Amino acid sequence: MKKILKGLGIVLGLFIIIGIAIPFFFKDKVIGIIKDTANKELNAKLDFKDVSLSVFRDFPNLSIRLKDISVVGIDRFDKVPLFSAENVDVGVNIMDVIGGKNNLPIKSFHLEKPNITAIVLEDSTANYVITKPSAPSEPSKMVIELKSFTITDCKILYDNRLSNMKADIRGLNHKSKGDLGSNITELTTKTTIDSLSVRSGGMQYLKNNRLDAKVDVKADLINNKFTLKENEIALNDLMLKADGWVQMNEKDMEMDLKFSSPTSKFKDLFSIIPGAYTKNYKDVAVDGTFNFNGFSKGKYDGIKGIYPTFELNTEIQNGNVKYPSLPMGISSIAMKSAVKLPGGSNLDLLTIDVPKLNFNIGKNPMDIVFKLKTPISNPDIDAKAKGTLNLSELSMAFPMESVQTIVGIINADINLKAKMSQIEQKQYEQVNCNGTLSIAGMRYQAKGKPMMVINNMSMSFTPSVVNIPNIDAVFGKSDIKGSGKLDNILAYFSPKKTMIGSFNVRSNLIDMNEWIEPTPAKPVVQQDAPVASTTRPFDRFDFTLDGAVNKMVYDKYELKNVVAKGNMTSNRLDVKDFSMNIGNSDMGGSGYLSNLFGYVFDNEVLQGDLNFRSNYMDVNQFMAPATATPAKTEVPAGSYPVPKNIAVKLHSNINKLIYTNMTLSNLTGDLAIQNQEVRIENMKTNSLGGNIQMQGLYSTVNPEKPKFSLKYDLQNIVYKEAFNYLNTVKSLAPIAQYIDGKFNTSMIMEGNMGNGMVPDFNSLSASGFLQTLAGTLKGFKPLESVSSLVGVKELNGLDLKDTKNWFDIVNGVVEIKEFDKQLNDIGLKIGGKHSLTNDMDYNIKAKIPRKLFDKNGLGAVNTGLNALGSEASKLGVNLNMGEYVNVLFNLGGTMTSPKVKMKLLGTEGKGTTEVVKDEIKNQANKAIDSIKTVANKELDKAKQKAEEMKQKAIDSASVVAKQKADELLNKAKQEVKDKVGDKAGEILDKTVGDKAKGEVDKVKDKLDKWNPFKKDKKGGR
Repeated sequence: MKKILKGLGIVLGLFIIIGIAIPFFFKDKVIGIIKDTANKELNAKLDFKDVSLSVFRDFPNLSIRLKDISVVGIDRFDKVPLFSAENVDVGVNIMDVIGGKNNLPIKSFHLEKPNITAIVLEDSTANYVITKPSAPSEPSKMVIELKSFTITDCKILYDNRLSNMKADIRGLNHKSKGDLGSNITELTTKTTIDSLSVRSGGMQYLKNNRLDAKVDVKADLINNKFTLKENEIALNDLMLKADGWVQMNEKDMEMDLKFSSPTSKFKDLFSIIPGAYTKNYKDVAVDGTFNFNGFSKGKYDGIKGIYPTFELNTEIQNGNVKYPSLPMGISSIAMKSAVKLPGGSNLDLLTIDVPKLNFNIGKNPMDIVFKLKTPISNPDIDAKAKGTLNLSELSMAFPMESVQTIVGIINADINLKAKMSQIEQKQYEQVNCNGTLSIAGMRYQAKGKPMMVINNMSMSFTPSVVNIPNIDAVFGKSDIKGSGKLDNILAYFSPKKTMIGSFNVRSNLIDMNEWIEPTPAKPVVQQDAPVASTTRPFDRFDFTLDGAVNKMVYDKYELKNVVAKGNMTSNRLDVKDFSMNIGNSDMGGSGYLSNLFGYVFDNEVLQGDLNFRSNYMDVNQFMAPATATPAKTEVPAGSYPVPKNIAVKLHSNINKLIYTNMTLSNLTGDLAIQNQEVRIENMKTNSLGGNIQMQGLYSTVNPEKPKFSLKYDLQNIVYKEAFNYLNTVKSLAPIAQYIDGKFNTSMIMEGNMGNGMVPDFNSLSASGFLQTLAGTLKGFKPLESVSSLVGVKELNGLDLKDTKNWFDIVNGVVEIKEFDKQLNDIGLKIGGKHSLTNDMDYNIKAKIPRKLFDKNGLGAVNTGLNALGSEASKLGVNLNMGEYVNVLFNLGGTMTSPKVKMKLLGTEGKGTTEVVKDEIKNQANKAIDSIKTVANKELDKAKQKAEEMKQKAIDSASVVAKQKADELLNKAKQEVKDKVGDKAGEILDKTVGDKAKGEVDKVKDKLDKWNPFKKDKKGGR
């Protein structure tokens, strides 16, 4: 026995070891199969966090678990989630995996917490059609041999915009068993839904209903035909029964179904009315009977718009409802209705017939009749409504959990019998339309919302028009008075017709803040998705609007004297004219915005073209106010993002604009907003004492690192005003504060935008040209230090008139290309660079007349010619030999604390090149004289020697002379080199001039080729 147990233990141990090892051996193979299949079969993006394999989770199958799986759409449904789940478990035969089989038969399938979003667009495009089309001869590679299928805690959102129907399913759980590997099998299914809501045509049919269903199905998997057998379906308390079959074809669906209710208690039917099914519904007293039946037979193809024959009949008799917690009830409920469609592709054959709908609340009866034919082509309406609805009594008879207050009286006495064509063709004699609808003393407040009050509103019906002579309402703090009319109210019932009307609205106050939901910290709906799932309101209207509001509050702003006239449809808002005041600013304009509903509800692109005008605009009021303690103020982490899905062009014309402490006059230009970018086109204004032109681009495609690229053309700008008002000038050209005068500039600038819409100067690059029209540099410490050092007071200031400078800015470092300047008799070459911290590295090469040194006196020992004389003696240069002294000054340190280094380059009278040549010649002559002296001495000594040694002495003297000459020539060359220096050599070299010209040409080329729009300049946008 011990041996048997031991043997079983060994076998069990081996089994466990194999079970643990197998997942590691085959995980990569399985992942490869999944991804390869997804890429070949799906027009969508499939992703998952991880894959785990287990032989224990679904024994004897190998369980493949995909963790955090998602399927996201592409193309029109780009980034729209279709499917996601915490876990997807697929069971396959372990031997198929070991045997290397590629098309693994699926034995079991389990979904844990899946989310499904199914969308059908108006053109019938569906996001769930994601399988790639296969060749006709290519059979499906998927092998299904399911014996178990479960879904746990599923959420489904179905949004069919073609049929204007939406379903919201929460808490769906499903189990099914059967052998789907057989040709014919019996399936046993159980499905529960915690909350089922259905809305169609703007009407809520089901709201948070619970579903319990047990359905047995006979499945013919060869023909994909499913026949219903025993089934129990409960929707809240309403029991339903279905019989028949459904066959799934490749492109459509065939069916022959009948449905009815096995019970006749009106209480069961009343339980599915939205809001009726309360927690203690079993205690509600409901009398009356009902009959419910229908069928659906034929083909259904949602893509082609083919529908089966359909009929639904409902009848209610002697209905009475009384909730135990409410003082009043609803009595004498009676209804008869029939909805019929003969089938096919023509929905215009749909008919709705409600010959009777009656009920009493308190002592007030309400009688309604409604019949609709040809709803698509020519709505044919026969409707009557007569009665009084006391909203206070309604709240005492029917539960309204989310309503705090509801009172008011609605009176209706309306008769309408007409066809849409009769109204459109103005055949009013054939139209029977009369009566009134009025609302008085209505007060409604939902939980957490402001009070809505309609003091008085009335509608009078005539064959030609529905008049709304008076609207008097208050919504929270907002008041509205107005009037209007509707020309073809029957358009409401036709999906292809547009309701036309006009409205005049006046208000003393509209407070938008009361009705705007606060922005959540994390958006619930993915903002990148171009297709949203928000329920759309009625959108077939064309209204002319004339509105005036004395005061409108939005966010922290108060808009006053708001006047607007225009026309509005769901797709377009045409503004004939609008005007308003914000603070001390006025604004107005005209233009249009298109695709309004597409932008709001479907995340599509909002397009438009607007004209904006203002006499006085102070933009400071739209900016955060300054604080007395800026160190404690949290700076916003980023610049302003450009909204997505907006393509709007704004044409501006502003007489005076105030920005910070800067005034812009006669501002004109265009802003083109598109693709998360703002293009500035042909912007012109007067400011800073001159004229400014600007164009460029601001992009937040990467919101973490916004970029800009701008081109400025400034004319007659005052230096000191530019320094005082422009942060860019203050940071990059602080020397402007020392210049009295005006300048022109043409400059391109690009980089990253930092906090508060201030450029990140460390990333800034720029190139440009600066021309000083008239200007004097005074009080500039680096120049004062130079003047003091050489004792030439003429260098204390600098006349900049007609100075032309080319410059580059790379990563926040400003480089001024070398330029020439004549200061009285002093010739200057100036160039160099400085950083954002004002650290300098500038060179000034000065050609100073010697007479200026004499004129200004010798001065201190370490200034003027004294300082230069000391350096000249070291270099062996005679300062008295030329009329000009060439000096190199290097400016280091900062502009407020400069460090000046001076280097003597030499003297000249004819010109720098000639001076060098003369100096070399002079030193060479000195060398020759020295050679002669030494040679003569050596020869005299040789004569005293014996005659026989004469020739040898002469030879020796020649050798010594040659050596001495070489030494002196080399020394002369070195002295010249030391005196002139390496940098002076560069200056004197003609090629330096060519190099400087090349650098300037590069800047010119940048200015000419600047085009951040990435398109041919000649081709335009």
